[in-house]
Amino acid sequence: MMGSMKPRIFHRLFVSFLVASVSGSVLLAAYLQLRLREGFLDYVNRTDRAQVESMAGQLAETYSSAEALANISPHDWGEFWDLRRRPPGPRHDRQGPPRGNTSGQRRPESQSGPGERRTPPPPRADRAPPPLNNPRNNHDERLPLGLRVGLLDSNGQHIVGLAPDHTFGTTVTFQIVGNDEATIGLLLWEPLRELQSDSDIDFISTQSNALYAALASVLLLSALFAWYTARSFSSPLNRLGHAASKLANNELATQVDMRRQDEFGDLAKAFNHLAGSLDGAQQARRRWMADVVHELRTPLTIARGQIEAIDDGVRPFNREELARIGNSIELLAALVDDLQTLAMSDVGALNYKMKKLNLGRLLDECVQACRPTMEQHQLTVDWRSPKEDVVIWGDPVRWKQVINNLLGNSIRHTRSPGKIRVNLVSSDGSAVMTIEDSAPGVEPADLEHLSEPFFRLNPLDSPRGCGLGLTICRRIVDGHGASMLFKASALGGLAVRIVTDQVKP
Repeated sequence: MMGSMKPRIFHRLFVSFLVASVSGSVLLAAYLQLRLREGFLDYVNRTDRAQVESMAGQLAETYSSAEALANISPHDWGEFWDLRRRPPGPRHDRQGPPRGNTSGQRRPESQSGPGERRTPPPPRADRAPPPLNNPRNNHDERLPLGLRVGLLDSNGQHIVGLAPDHTFGTTVTFQIVGNDEATIGLLLWEPLRELQSDSDIDFISTQSNALYAALASVLLLSALFAWYTARSFSSPLNRLGHAASKLANNELATQVDMRRQDEFGDLAKAFNHLAGSLDGAQQARRRWMADVVHELRTPLTIARGQIEAIDDGVRPFNREELARIGNSIELLAALVDDLQTLAMSDVGALNYKMKKLNLGRLLDECVQACRPTMEQHQLTVDWRSPKEDVVIWGDPVRWKQVINNLLGNSIRHTRSPGKIRVNLVSSDGSAVMTIEDSAPGVEPADLEHLSEPFFRLNPLDSPRGCGLGLTICRRIVDGHGASMLFKASALGGLAVRIVTDQVKP
């Protein structure tokens, strides 16, 4: 069961964000812990270095020659470093190695004349030197600094303290400069290579524990952030996926209510637009089928009724009745031709034989051909041919079909007596053709629907109606890259304005 479950995007995003956060946090914690140990060790060594540099200065102040510096005994060397480790007090305020005198006490500064040469004290027999080579290293404190510092003469020969051949790592040498700016000796110092005392290790452990606690908090926050982020991505996708499933089940009225200002909000808007377009297309297809059935049924019903009337003897079988049946068949044939034209236009199979076309001359031919019909309907036409040729790139047959459909539509739906105005002008490199007529007009809300298939106005409001003629005109105009606009006419009826590109004759 578990093996057949597909990993969901929520789990993938959650794991991805969590792994990235955990990996980054662990690497950062490891780096900080390493830097903590190295930084603390560096701090200890820098502190020791400062003390060694201070000691070099004190030795230079106490001893002014290399011969005097070479007489320092191991006992005095160890006592000097013990004094540096003691806290300052009334009995422990000595800052340099003891100066030699018979009583073993340090001579006051007032007993030394200016520039008096100080000599080292003789070794004391009542006190053994401290075990320099066997330090007290019980992990309660770090290795004393005095056991990591040695005194050398100016030639690098060992005098006391740490010997060069007893070092285990990198050593640092400091010069002891006398009063005459000459080097009288050297201090050899070996920095710590690792933390040794329990206090230092406890300090690092305390800081590490605090770092681990912070890391645990960061990981918890990372898990919450990963969960929130994964959910913010997966939740809208799940909603869109559910809506898409409903759309696939032909529930075209499905909409996604997602009020977001990001890409998911844009995707939801696009989905809703798609669903609305599909729903509108389905409703238009249903209306189309109903209209086609109705338009085809009407002439067939008329023809069948006429044939049945002749067969039943209600009407005589003569040329007049045959002419009525023929009119119904011609209407049916014209409807089928229009449907075929629309179908070819939908699939892009409507052929155009493009060439240079004098639109003014073609428009004049169509107007002159329709004059007799206009006169029969008591309609006057206002048409003046342009003085200059208006040449376009198009199919003469298709443009003639458009012009005849528009003129025929005006003739059929303009009240008698009425007027039809035809105009053709050139404007900014474009040919603008306008065909308008007198009353009745069209409601503004119905103008945008005039080119829809089988759209008809309410016959109670106006005798004007539209079938497929204007729809075919729209498809042909669009096929030529032109535009067609319906608007109210100044004559009181409908105005059709077509704009297409003009070419040189």
